[in-house]
Amino acid sequence: MDDSTLVSFLSESYDQQLGWYEELSDLCQKTLSRLILSRGNVAVVMDNFNRKQKILDLIVEERNRISGPVLLWQERKKSITASEETTDLDALFARTASAIKKFLDNEEQLKAYLENVTHKVH
Repeated sequence: MDDSTLVSFLSESYDQQLGWYEELSDLCQKTLSRLILSRGNVAVVMDNFNRKQKILDLIVEERNRISGPVLLWQERKKSITASEETTDLDALFARTASAIKKFLDNEEQLKAYLENVTHKVH
């Protein structure tokens, strides 16, 4: 795989992953809101939990699919001449990392809320 094809391939994959992480983050926020409004009734958000798992499965599948090209990128990135495409890919990596952090933060809020509700029930 030549450098240009590699950068293009990774850009497409990480753009898709970015969308999935943004969707996960939104889903966590919606789930938390619905849980609060329903006073902790988990049944009203089961579809959200199922959708979240499907998205996580898609991410794992995609990461497995691109693991070889990612290793190739890590080996070559120092020697590849900087270009608009490589700059865009670096920016995409940063946006994806930010989206992952936002998702994990939202996931932590959801977890804390569920733990709080669980402790009140017991």
